[in-house]
Amino acid sequence: LAGQMPQTVDPDQADSIVERIAAEKRISPPGHPSYRFDPATDLVLDRKTPLPGHANGMAFSAYDADDRLLLKRIYYSIGGGFVVSEEELQ
Repeated sequence: LAGQMPQTVDPDQADSIVERIAAEKRISPPGHPSYRFDPATDLVLDRKTPLPGHANGMAFSAYDADDRLLLKRIYYSIGGGFVVSEEELQ
C-alpha cells in the first residue's frame, strides 16, 4: 500500500515507511489517491485463519467506507528470505 514491492523494498527504510504511515494516518498507493489509514484500527492481525497455499502466508484486503472488498492480495514466505505472491506460488 506504500508503493513498495517485497522483492525491491529497501529493508533499511521499512521502519521509517511504517512510522510515516502511522504518523500521517494516510497511505498513497501508486496510481491512486491518498486514503485515510490508521494502522492502530485499520490493520487486523488474524493469526487463526490459515491460508490455502502455504503455512507462512499473509493476506492484505482493502475495503471501502461501506465495508465492501476492493482488493485482496496474498503473499507467502517460502524460506531463505523469499516472498512470493499467491499467483507466483501456483
